[in-house]
Amino acid sequence: MRMSRRTSLTDDAATTVNPFLQGNFAPVREEVTADDLTVVGKLPPEMDGMFVRNGPNPQFPPIKNYHVFEGDGMLHGVRIQNGRASYRNRYIRTPYWKAENAAGRALFGSFLDPPSVAMMVGLIRNWLKRLPMVKNTANTALVCHDGRLLALWEGGEPHEIQVPDLDTVCTYNYGGRLKHQFTAHPKVDPATGEMLFFGYSMFKPSVQYGVVSARGELDGITAISIPRPVIMHDFAVTPRHTIFLDVPLTVSFKRLLRGQPLLKFEPELGARFGVLPRYGSGKDIKWFEVSPCYVFHTLNAYEDGDEVVLLACRTKEFPDSFFMPPTARAVGVAPIGKEFAPVMYRWRLNLKTGAAREEALDDVPTDFPRINEGLSGSQTRYGVSAGRASSCRARTPRRRTTVGS
Repeated sequence: MRMSRRTSLTDDAATTVNPFLQGNFAPVREEVTADDLTVVGKLPPEMDGMFVRNGPNPQFPPIKNYHVFEGDGMLHGVRIQNGRASYRNRYIRTPYWKAENAAGRALFGSFLDPPSVAMMVGLIRNWLKRLPMVKNTANTALVCHDGRLLALWEGGEPHEIQVPDLDTVCTYNYGGRLKHQFTAHPKVDPATGEMLFFGYSMFKPSVQYGVVSARGELDGITAISIPRPVIMHDFAVTPRHTIFLDVPLTVSFKRLLRGQPLLKFEPELGARFGVLPRYGSGKDIKWFEVSPCYVFHTLNAYEDGDEVVLLACRTKEFPDSFFMPPTARAVGVAPIGKEFAPVMYRWRLNLKTGAAREEALDDVPTDFPRINEGLSGSQTRYGVSAGRASSCRARTPRRRTTVGS
């Protein structure tokens, strides 16, 4: 096995007080190439492909505060070919990563930092130049479409990645047609090959929705109005409809200027889901009021007669501590995760009557759900999601829960 390493950096004492820089969250800053991994057993010689995952790994110790959402994107890939396996990991070379790498230190602050004149001047400058309001880390997810692998971050444009080397090609904006944010969780229709995506604004109450053809052409974008800027992390699609989640995790720079959190969960504002025809205008969306909640990730959606059925991980509470500096959490604030306990839910949205029905499908905290993507938009019997080890160990045997009926 041949192994090479690049970019090894050390932490400073500041990282020891931040839970997002310790344990399983601790940064992996070495770039490794392992050409010939030891295989226990035998790999089928006909197996040929590469598994790649994305995640946050800050290149340098933070200036002050740090949240796991802010780490530099790093790709990890396992390549299987001719009965052999290899591994490599690479930082995504965003313009921000390059600037910090050249300086040899962190240059960008955290959204957890208290407001300052310098911070607001920088944000306004970026807004006037139509640049991302904060550092585009490309650290959240990946999508493969039209022969391209794209690294994603919902506050900016994608980055194209070369496979199998995992080298960064450049930012990718569909020939200049993409002029707004691009979700970290686009959906690829297995029947048409289309990719559906959206982007939300942190400065104004607007969502942009678009469709990319199977040939990789951005066919059209339409705007959807919402009452206030919110964090809209995921969405869902069926063969004929697209479902948007207007849930009350709000964004307010006015609030930030008052010394309050930029992001805040406000369930008193209510929640609603919007159903839009796939090729419709934003004005065609139909909204359904649902119980106040937050949803990070959806499992799937499908059509059942007059109803659009949505399956997603729902939490009734969202702890303020999730967006607090570690020093604030250390003085008695509830730890992250105590109130954040999403469970699998099902909503039935009736397009004919306007009624919305909802129910929990299980009581075990779980998130990051997935299905067989070849069945996306169709009614499926099973889904898979990640649960907390403590919850899973404590659970007593019970009936198997299905998600599509």
